[in-house]
Amino acid sequence: MFYRIRPIFDEKITGINGSQAETALNPVDFDDPLHIRKWNFKYIPDYVVIPIPKVKAKAKFTDLMSVSFTGSSFKLTISDKLKVIIEKYSRDKLQYLPITVQHKEKKRKGYWLTNILDFDNDKINYLKAEIVKRNYPLNNGFIIDVNNYSEYQKQKSLTEYPYSLYVRKIVLMSDLLENFIVLDNVYGGVGYYVSEKLKAEIEEAGCTGIEFEPVEQG
Repeated sequence: MFYRIRPIFDEKITGINGSQAETALNPVDFDDPLHIRKWNFKYIPDYVVIPIPKVKAKAKFTDLMSVSFTGSSFKLTISDKLKVIIEKYSRDKLQYLPITVQHKEKKRKGYWLTNILDFDNDKINYLKAEIVKRNYPLNNGFIIDVNNYSEYQKQKSLTEYPYSLYVRKIVLMSDLLENFIVLDNVYGGVGYYVSEKLKAEIEEAGCTGIEFEPVEQG
């Protein structure tokens, strides 16, 4: 069994309704080439500027934070403790960027922003998954037949705007050796997934702020 991990929205855990941080201090302009929003799915040099999320006054700190700012798309904000666990299994798939967060008037370190360097869409069982070719921005579409990853790649290369491929139903292979994978073209754009083993390790460490959504294997 695998689980998609996401920030949890539970006031008892996070202290508030909604995201723990929805705004940020931006040391450089959004259009500056050094702003992190200009860098997605490639290695980010240490001179790139990361905004400083402003955590809401009543929010509690968790190991996976619900953080949103320009440039945070497809990234997780995680604590030192959660990073140590995930980093053992993510191999060269993720880059971890140190991020400072502000709570009231104090700046706090000990958090990291994940940057995706590689995806694992070859770990999907395409015979059982559901792949949709959809029209953006109408967001309607139709199911297409895809038997394996090679066919998926071919269909993706042939798909042009305003169409895109979307993995509407995810079924992972049953014989995966990995404990951590990342998929794109799923709900929310990308998804982070952990095995039963990794989920247990995260829970045993007492990591907070994480919602585990089961994902089918077969």
